[in-house]
Amino acid sequence: MNKGYAISVLILSLLILSACGPVPDPVFHISGSPDPLMYGGCGSNTLTIKVTGAGDNVKVNSIIASYNLFDGSGKKVKTDSLSLKPSPSEPPVTYVGSVTFSISTGPTGSSPDSPILDFGEGRVEFGAFVDADFITHPDSGPYKPVGHTEVKSIPVIPCLPTPTAPPLPGATLLPPHLDVTIVPPGSSDKPTDSRPSCSVEPNNPNCKP
Repeated sequence: MNKGYAISVLILSLLILSACGPVPDPVFHISGSPDPLMYGGCGSNTLTIKVTGAGDNVKVNSIIASYNLFDGSGKKVKTDSLSLKPSPSEPPVTYVGSVTFSISTGPTGSSPDSPILDFGEGRVEFGAFVDADFITHPDSGPYKPVGHTEVKSIPVIPCLPTPTAPPLPGATLLPPHLDVTIVPPGSSDKPTDSRPSCSVEPNNPNCKP
């Protein structure tokens, strides 16, 4: 009986210790859309960055997302950062922000914000630093900073031109056909009188004089 009581006390003690043990840090994830990012007249060249995380016992101070834009040759052509804001239409904690890239296959200037010549098939890499406090106990207790999210990559590809269907082999386009009746010169368009002559059939009331 004493042995069983001691085991019960030990199990209860372990449960209490595990309940009071360290609470794991909250996890924040980053994502981007659309995927892939397209430029050149179709799709969207605006990247929307979203960070989501656990909402319990977390006080977010700020979330800063950084990104690097690489062209098809692997050269970094633009790097910058933006502050993400809370999304009112999505569950907490959800923070969003967007950036529009000016990418073109036409002539370009030297500024990173100008259209980029011969960009090709590149990519954009992005991650975020989450400045947040994790409240280990809702009412009182120590705070711990959160840190960085993972880094994601999305391809940036040009739009393909819409192909034009070629004409069928041997096909010839003909103008609209109109039926035209040619009337010889001097002819009359009056109807022909087929009644018999009155000199031939004097008793016929329908004869022509």
